[in-house]
Amino acid sequence: DLLNHIGDGLRQFNPDVWINRLFKTLKSGGNYTIRDVRYPNEAHRITRSGGLVVRLWRPGHVESQLDFPSERGLDDWDTELLRCGIDKSGPIEAGQVPEHIKINYLIVNDGSLEKLQLHLQTEFLDYIANTLKFLISVKDPLTNMISDTL
Repeated sequence: DLLNHIGDGLRQFNPDVWINRLFKTLKSGGNYTIRDVRYPNEAHRITRSGGLVVRLWRPGHVESQLDFPSERGLDDWDTELLRCGIDKSGPIEAGQVPEHIKINYLIVNDGSLEKLQLHLQTEFLDYIANTLKFLISVKDPLTNMISDTL
């Protein structure tokens, strides 16, 4: 509870405080996995910097009993995805969802652990491999964005 209050308190002064701090620690040209994106502005910064945002969603599962903004920051996106008819795992193409939703790939965890692992080892890895080939061939936008913002 205390850490949530501190984190949310700092965000009231600067909503980008935590994502800015994270980006200052990244080295140019590196590959990173950011495992905990809690707010839309964080997802926007990642995609603006050339990164990919993957949403892992388990329908009907309540992530946390805590009623902090950090625990519910992206819940509206799940509702919006359903409203757009997206309820299966796979890439999300431009135009499928409103522009404010910055999710590149949705993983729906609605079955067994084995089903989830199979999806990750096949379709998701193929998507990542093909996306990385494209990003490398275009240029490295993450490297450019990090150096521009720091």
